[in-house]
Amino acid sequence: MYTGKFHRLIIILLLLIIYSSTYCTAKLILFNVNKEELGSFDTVNFMVLNSSNDDSYSLSGTLEIGEFSEDPTTSSPCTLNQFRTKENITILLIRFDEAMKNGCSSYADVIQSNDWLRQNYMVQTTIPVSETKNETGNSLINLPPVIIFTSMNGGDPGLRENYGNIDILSQSKSKLALISVSDATQISNLEPQVSFVQYTSDSGPWIKLFKSKEWKIWFILFEIFYSSVVIVAFSSFVLAIKNYKFEYTNPRLWLFIVILAYTFIFLVMLGYDPWAIYLSEFYYEIIVMAGYYMLCLCYSIYLFPWIKATKNLTEVVKYNMIFVRKLSRIFQCGAVLVILIKTASIIFYLLQFSPKEINISLEILNEIFITLEALFCVIAVITFGAFGITIFFARIHEQRTRRRSRERRPAGSRKSVRKEIILSGILTILLIISLLFLTFQKIIMIFLPITIKSFWIIRTTNDIANIFSSSVLIIGLYSNTIGKYSHMIYTGSSDENVTTSTVSGDSINNVSAIISSNDIINEEDISNDNIVTTTTTTGRNKRTTIEILFGRNSLGL
Repeated sequence: MYTGKFHRLIIILLLLIIYSSTYCTAKLILFNVNKEELGSFDTVNFMVLNSSNDDSYSLSGTLEIGEFSEDPTTSSPCTLNQFRTKENITILLIRFDEAMKNGCSSYADVIQSNDWLRQNYMVQTTIPVSETKNETGNSLINLPPVIIFTSMNGGDPGLRENYGNIDILSQSKSKLALISVSDATQISNLEPQVSFVQYTSDSGPWIKLFKSKEWKIWFILFEIFYSSVVIVAFSSFVLAIKNYKFEYTNPRLWLFIVILAYTFIFLVMLGYDPWAIYLSEFYYEIIVMAGYYMLCLCYSIYLFPWIKATKNLTEVVKYNMIFVRKLSRIFQCGAVLVILIKTASIIFYLLQFSPKEINISLEILNEIFITLEALFCVIAVITFGAFGITIFFARIHEQRTRRRSRERRPAGSRKSVRKEIILSGILTILLIISLLFLTFQKIIMIFLPITIKSFWIIRTTNDIANIFSSSVLIIGLYSNTIGKYSHMIYTGSSDENVTTSTVSGDSINNVSAIISSNDIINEEDISNDNIVTTTTTTGRNKRTTIEILFGRNSLGL
């Protein structure tokens, strides 16, 4: 579906974006009493506050590093000590790594627990301190124009931070900014030598990124791709209902619905929140992983018609019937197992973003997630591979059988059989590659830091994997071999003892003839005027474990 030109376009665009991304120019410069520069450090404005994003300003003055109260009688465990200096403070640096040790869970907690940092707070004190007036004329204790928190995302400050309640942050009278933990540590060490500081604000790399032309190009490009998949999935669903009616036991229709659902989720999230900018990490991950779960669920459900089509094809062409029948029973249980494994994998992944504290470390949760993802992928790939190879050789066996029987068939029909052999092999390879790529990109995501470069790696692999996987699944649902021998494209009973075949219009006058299920009849005999006949074999096949658990007509089996 994708050409070499498309792949080159994606690579060129990605390289252009990575190397042309503008990084932050905000600076906090420290000087000693001799006006010698002690150090220069990058800072960024809070992304979640529009007032901070649009402002660009410079100022100079004094620096104070906030210290938290260790008094057990303090009403709030997240309370800052009173400043040591009586002078006006220009920059207040709050070490959030220290704040977390004192009961703070977010930046908003610090603002909320220290009322003097919020607007419209009237000071009632007899201690003579320097004052700053707010717009209502109320006095504020040493209110600094800028408060800098340490970033805790482990990468480029600004994204996926511990912001907390945005409404509380917006009540801060001071401008809010972020700095890396390593820079904050250096500033703490240099503080005794600092006489004054110069500060220049900047929106930061993340805000510049999402306002850049490169991101707009990427957004438009993949919005078109996602929209195309939505249109194809929806039209395929409507046509399937129109042509074959709606059968609840037919997985083909349900798969089109699921493809439509998760693609719509990816489409909306790409435009609204590409990487937990506006939503909290917990809600963002729930929505995104719901789409990922539905995508993987499509692969899991598709295993059932894949297995059934293989078994029915081998019975029709008499190719290792007993072995394939036994193998199908084992892998049908495996198909159910992969659904359970994927469900558990998603749950363990989301636990690390849960707002409630859990007693399991993030390292253990990530290890469990990786193990379950790998196990899911291995079982699914082995199933697709084993039965895909069986379909491939069953078709070859069918072709050889026809040659030995010297059956007279049109040249176009022989070419169609060879075409089915090639398409079956290609479909098997595409399913395996797409599933491996989809799983791999999800696993590597947890190892990448929160940086601009990581964002583009995750965004690129994620979007391409989603589009590629959806395209492969849609192609698989239109596969002639899988659709015919799993009965996904026919209405009526899908019982295993029913063999559906087509005969040419020349046989209309002989419809009453009984056709044995062992006859080799292919869809290539279809002419413009064709009819569908069904024949049943004597006796009832033994029910498999899946049929015992879910019923004979479950999942189209």
